[in-house]
Amino acid sequence: MAKQKQRPGTKEIVALAESLFEARVMQVTAPGGKKRDSLRVHFRDRTVIATYRHRPGRAHRETTILRHLSPLCDDMPRFLGYENGVLFQSDVGGTRLSQQVQGLDAAGRADLAAQAVASIFRIQAAARRVSELEELPHLGAMPDWVEAVVDEAARLARRLGRSAPNLDREALCERLAQPPAQFTKWDCRPGNAALAGDGRIAWFDFEYSGRRHGAEDIAFLIGDEVWPVDAGTMFDIVTQQFDRGCGHPPGAYLEYLGLYATFHAVQRIRLVLSEVDRRGWSSQERALRYDKVGTHPLMGAGVSEHAAQCADRHALTRPLVPLFEEMARTFYLAMPDGRERLAG
Repeated sequence: MAKQKQRPGTKEIVALAESLFEARVMQVTAPGGKKRDSLRVHFRDRTVIATYRHRPGRAHRETTILRHLSPLCDDMPRFLGYENGVLFQSDVGGTRLSQQVQGLDAAGRADLAAQAVASIFRIQAAARRVSELEELPHLGAMPDWVEAVVDEAARLARRLGRSAPNLDREALCERLAQPPAQFTKWDCRPGNAALAGDGRIAWFDFEYSGRRHGAEDIAFLIGDEVWPVDAGTMFDIVTQQFDRGCGHPPGAYLEYLGLYATFHAVQRIRLVLSEVDRRGWSSQERALRYDKVGTHPLMGAGVSEHAAQCADRHALTRPLVPLFEEMARTFYLAMPDGRERLAG
């Protein structure tokens, strides 16, 4: 395997930015930490984001998407230039969606969630106008990928000392295997969106994008451990915001969304458990500020409860409901002093 290249140093990024924008750079900061791919470049009158992907294929994919799609859609950064492997894009704001949604009441959270869902549908609708994006890769195309997604539930059960849930594995794999029907951003976690000064939500980080069903994007939101809006409210919002031009009947879309969101939540729960094993518990504030895995018991319990709500929507996933309920109780039991390790 070829060794991944290192991100250009700050001096090189400053030189590239000053050449491209013909203005002096005042400072460079790291909004997600120094180890992340993106830096914020400060000019006297504005800021831009400089992104360096260590894998050329992902850099090319993201650049292609922003170049062709951002002129048609205000729900993502604008493409500003690509120089020596560095993508320059507009700065869509310093407050992540994951941070903004926390301080709101239930009505405010639902309103912000509705804006997020609508923005996802708008991005996908704009992508249907761009023929160049029809060549993006088919995400999750291989049968072994789908099988691994389904089998995560059995692994989670073993973590709790339970026997594997009685699932119709063949039927689930058949439902979760989807053709490349439309543009799918992928990785639509609430930490990958920001609120601009005018309150507009914009999504960033498109290096993993491709084509699939499309509901996966909303499933990423529902099944994330830092997202506080319950699954029932989210499904009501999707029903209200539904884009009938997406190529799927509403009922079939919602059914698939529930199935995929269930198994995406399983993956997030297992990721939380893995991070707790490696580094111990952490605060909600740290997870939100630095866009880290939500290794706080309340976040683990929340995603487990949302997973149970999703699983209960379909007969194929209903056997998982007791597993998620037990997982939520296990997280809550870790609350007293934040030092207990989970079973396993």
